[in-house]
Amino acid sequence: MFYFFYCFQYIQNTYFGGVIIGNLIGGPASDIFGRRPTILTFTLILLIVSHSLAFIDNYTGYLIARCIVGGSAHAIFAVLSVSIIEIVPIDKRSSTMTVLQIGWIIGNGALAGLGFFLKNIFDIQLGIALINIPMVCFFFCIPESPRWLLVIGQQEKAQQIFRDIAKWNRADMSEEFLDEVTDAWTDVISSQDTDEVTEVTFKSHFRSTVDQIKLIIGSPIACQRFFLCIFPWFVAGLAYYGIFLSVKLVKVDKYMLVLVACLSEIVVVSLVNWIANQVITHFYCKYSV
Repeated sequence: MFYFFYCFQYIQNTYFGGVIIGNLIGGPASDIFGRRPTILTFTLILLIVSHSLAFIDNYTGYLIARCIVGGSAHAIFAVLSVSIIEIVPIDKRSSTMTVLQIGWIIGNGALAGLGFFLKNIFDIQLGIALINIPMVCFFFCIPESPRWLLVIGQQEKAQQIFRDIAKWNRADMSEEFLDEVTDAWTDVISSQDTDEVTEVTFKSHFRSTVDQIKLIIGSPIACQRFFLCIFPWFVAGLAYYGIFLSVKLVKVDKYMLVLVACLSEIVVVSLVNWIANQVITHFYCKYSV
């Protein structure tokens, strides 16, 4: 395995470049082709390319592969998050996303563990790739988003997924309830242009995105909420990745530091979830305009 430590910063930059590209592609693709096909496509790409990283001995090829891994991994995370939000009831979304985030944290801890026990870069990269193998279950257990199916007019498929979800959770779901949901979405769809709803293309999606941006810019309240969402993510991203990428500069046990950071993050995320469920949600529902 070729050692790339002397160009570590370029490897990280390439990875995050892939993150940006993956998110830009994953969103429109999931709206056009569906949540499930998009997730499965990026999962297949991630499984193939992550394993190939362990055997690439060309620097340029390694950078390209890292870019693809970063893009596919974060595209999966983004589209999967949206799919979960569209399936899970409103009062359970915060807790569900917390579980997803905790899984991300555990992955960071496992990465530090691989670095501690497997000193060779080839073994570490192969270990990371092998950890991704359980994602094969996505091909068997992830359903299409019923909401997306209803939007494009696939009522029967959406109803079948609702039935499967109810059966999996051992819950009773009457046909009357399914008909009410279908009728409600049919009213929404009929109030819009049929071509815009049933025939989504990259061009129409781009136009829709531009229209949404114009809507945000033209509304003072929307602008405030938009920037309130952006600023915390900006600060959190700088702090989170800045700290992790600077661990090598601290004169302490790096693996122990990452472990403590992951444990602390689990506590903080769980606390934020509790606050969101107990305080913020109530405040938002009561005072939101």
